[in-house]
Amino acid sequence: MKIFYLLLFFATAAHADIYKSIDSNGNVTFSDHPVKGAEKLSAPPAPVPRRAAPEEAPVEVPSETPARPSEKQDATEVERKALQDQLDDETRQLENAKAELKAAQEVISSTDRNSQADIDRTAAIQDEIDKHEKAIEDLRKRISDLK
Repeated sequence: MKIFYLLLFFATAAHADIYKSIDSNGNVTFSDHPVKGAEKLSAPPAPVPRRAAPEEAPVEVPSETPARPSEKQDATEVERKALQDQLDDETRQLENAKAELKAAQEVISSTDRNSQADIDRTAAIQDEIDKHEKAIEDLRKRISDLK
């Protein structure tokens, strides 16, 4: 109730008379004090705050609404499709890395002198292959868990 009176006080205090005057040079001046020859402007009254509606009892909503079987199936299919796309992408990357490793190994076997850079490059490609194989294994497990 205190808030209502506070709002009412500010609404009435904010409503003040406005005067418009034009001087001899044609300059327009607005003021809240009357000046000789000033025209009083009418402003619409300040809105009166409405009373708040009585509060209703809060409605309990379950923390998780169970999904209908068709919605759940749709969500599972969407997730399965996304995982399958990731699996396909990882498989392509694995095949590319294996081809790159084969080419690097051919370079090493074709020369008598192997540089450390060639050996390091081959090791890095093998690490990449291992990561792709692990990712593929994880994706296959996640897909099988969806079934």
